[in-house]
Amino acid sequence: MSDRVMKVSYCYVMVPNRAGQGAKVFTAIREGGVNLMAHVGFPGKRGKAQLDFVAPNLSKIRSVARKNGWRVSRPRRRFWSRARISPARSTVISPAWQTPGSA
Repeated sequence: MSDRVMKVSYCYVMVPNRAGQGAKVFTAIREGGVNLMAHVGFPGKRGKAQLDFVAPNLSKIRSVARKNGWRVSRPRRRFWSRARISPARSTVISPAWQTPGSA
């Protein structure tokens, strides 16, 4: 099996860094029929959290955001790697400073 690397588009929204905000965003995305390939969320500045979305069609995310009053970043392009892992190949790539078997 081989790994797959592709060029994808993503965008992000900034939401308040409070309990329940992620659930609110993901509920709206699900109800909007958006097919997410990946998502990442992390704390940002000044009490905000950044939620990144990778989807085959960013226009659906933009329309959901518009309906909910969220500001969406401009589309950005990055490489995305999807590893296909089988039981026979269950190795994990470790950081350079960590030697195999030292974890």
